[in-house]
Amino acid sequence: VIDFLGFLERQGHPRVDVCRAAGIDLAIVEQSNARVPAAFMERLWPLAVQLTGDSDVGLHAAESYNPGALSIVGYVVLSCRTAAEALDRLARYAPLLNDGLQVELVERAGSTTCRFGAVDGLDSFLHRDARQVMETLAAGIVVTLRRLATAPLDPIEVTFRHRAPASLGEHARVLGPAVRFEHSQ
Repeated sequence: VIDFLGFLERQGHPRVDVCRAAGIDLAIVEQSNARVPAAFMERLWPLAVQLTGDSDVGLHAAESYNPGALSIVGYVVLSCRTAAEALDRLARYAPLLNDGLQVELVERAGSTTCRFGAVDGLDSFLHRDARQVMETLAAGIVVTLRRLATAPLDPIEVTFRHRAPASLGEHARVLGPAVRFEHSQ
């Protein structure tokens, strides 16, 4: 939350104003090592789209995110020696970031598929409106792995269950050319 508020502030939207508009107590967010409810982000996503006028705000926030904002999980991912190890750690510790988030890794024929989803049975906004969250997660992983890689890195394919937005240029720029939408798995 604090990293996302910082992103919005860099876009000209002071965090105090954003929190007020979203009904979020900034003092809670700024507490050291605070665990904030996922509902805070649920309120921030549509507000961020409205304030910035950017329907791809999740992609753009991920480009500048600080892995350290993920607390210990971010530092564990950054300490990994390989992309596979980083994805494995993310999958293992994802519930620390959001107890409604599920990360699954599937290894096949020399490639790794990383799937993000919502935990079944939990009332999570990931079930209601996941576009910004899932695009942010995908872009965050791609951006982080590119930062860690010693050679150019592009995913083989990035798929989303949600409908394609009107323009795909930013998706191709941030995630690579093989982005697909309305994918069933």
